[in-house]
Amino acid sequence: MSTSLVRRSGVLALLSALVAGGLSATGPTPALAAPTPTGTAASPSGPADAGARWLTGQLTRGLVEGEWGADHGLSIDVALALEAVGSDTGVQQVADALAASLDAYVTGEAFGDTGSSYAGATAKAAVLALAAERDPRAFGGRDLIAALEQVTTDSGPAAGRIVDRSTYGDYANTLGQAYAVRALDAAGSSEAAAATSYLLNQQCAAGFFRLDLGAVEATEQTCDGAPDADPDTDVTALAVLSLLPQADSDEVKPHLTGALDWLRSTQRRDGSFGGGVATEAANANSTGLAGWALGEAGRTQAAARAAVWVRGLQLAHAGTCTPYRRSDLGAIAYDAAGLDTVTASGVAELRDQVRRASAQALPVLRWAPARVDALPVPPMAPPRFHRAGTRVSLRLGPLAPGEPVCVTMAGDRRQVRADHTGAATALIKLPARTATYAVRAVAPSGALTPFPARVRALAATTPVVEVRARPTRGRTVQVRVRGLAAREPAVLRFRGTVVARGTSNASGRWTPKFRVTGKAGRARLVVRGAFADRTRSVTVRVMQ
Repeated sequence: MSTSLVRRSGVLALLSALVAGGLSATGPTPALAAPTPTGTAASPSGPADAGARWLTGQLTRGLVEGEWGADHGLSIDVALALEAVGSDTGVQQVADALAASLDAYVTGEAFGDTGSSYAGATAKAAVLALAAERDPRAFGGRDLIAALEQVTTDSGPAAGRIVDRSTYGDYANTLGQAYAVRALDAAGSSEAAAATSYLLNQQCAAGFFRLDLGAVEATEQTCDGAPDADPDTDVTALAVLSLLPQADSDEVKPHLTGALDWLRSTQRRDGSFGGGVATEAANANSTGLAGWALGEAGRTQAAARAAVWVRGLQLAHAGTCTPYRRSDLGAIAYDAAGLDTVTASGVAELRDQVRRASAQALPVLRWAPARVDALPVPPMAPPRFHRAGTRVSLRLGPLAPGEPVCVTMAGDRRQVRADHTGAATALIKLPARTATYAVRAVAPSGALTPFPARVRALAATTPVVEVRARPTRGRTVQVRVRGLAAREPAVLRFRGTVVARGTSNASGRWTPKFRVTGKAGRARLVVRGAFADRTRSVTVRVMQ
């Protein structure tokens, strides 16, 4: 049961929220990671394994150390992400460490909030206990289920609503309510049904769940009674994940369908999702949570598209390309700007942001597609020659969508990512000399054949042009050209008109013929090879 409490405000509110919820006061602070309900997913992939290794490495004595010491909330996020991809070691480490310091997370006793009990933190700790296969009724010396029941409203319009017991007021929200539903339902609590019904009332008519709950004293407690509620991807995804274990319930089923339909309708063409009002731009946190929820619910195509987008933000090497620090491999950047920063300066520059993004985005990588069977046919044949000193476009594949690939040519190497079709395009600048260069492409899934596999570059040159007979009006004259590349296309112009087209032989020679026209006197004869900087112009005298 619970009683009505005064809302927190000011500095004390911020301090309490940071300690109880494990949130950071710097950088993006999107929704917390979600519990893992039962569901069907792909086997853990290479990207998921790499992310799990990096996240496990962020634990110090079982917890993530933040700016103000151990970050219990983020540590649980990490553990739940690891549990979702089947990496149990980190889960047990966090469970052991949290059990040893549980009071500092679920109460504010450490900073003078005597007799306090933080509902959201208690619910989240109970979910961790369940994920680690511990008894939430005897975890860290506390009965977390009984504590949750004590802060769950028994009657009135707010029946089933969790409420913080604190001298600073009530800051419970839909995130904590979702964790409470998951924990109470799994524990078989008598409060589970009321808590579930209250959570369902936080779903708006459009299908999303709102973040803020109504004041516990308010008569109106539903989202439909708050028409100004803002859509929130993260909250909706977490609500879905928490409700999925009750998917067979006639009461829950239509709410899940509405939430999943809303999530799917907000997915962008590239597979990404934005978050709430403060995080509307595409980001790994929201995309990871939404994709995770969709995947667990069986909407695997949408989950795979989200996984491809997230994989594009994961730090991974391919072949001999090493754009990232070795210790950073597997981490997931928050967005494209964050990826640029960690590529240039390393994860340390944005460690808190990257930890939070990785914890929420990691589980969706379970649905990351494997290498495609074949590439679509290239739209056009590549040119036989490229101008030296310019950039050449190389098409690469087949790859796993979102997979990195290292491309090496002419001493230059760069790493690019495959798009959703399993193809990638790399632009590499050619040296300023004539030569033939082999192209090599290697991805984590193995070597592949680039298109084209060899590039012939031509530098500027002046061909040698000889007219073997005196040009006479009305007669056919042969021209001899030397200095072209083997099999190079060439054009002959006389008085500005194309009079012959052809290709040089294996020795770079070409012998076109043309019929002399026009009046007698001086005339210009021009031979042009594959490019304008491979041209020779000569003047001839036409005889009558």
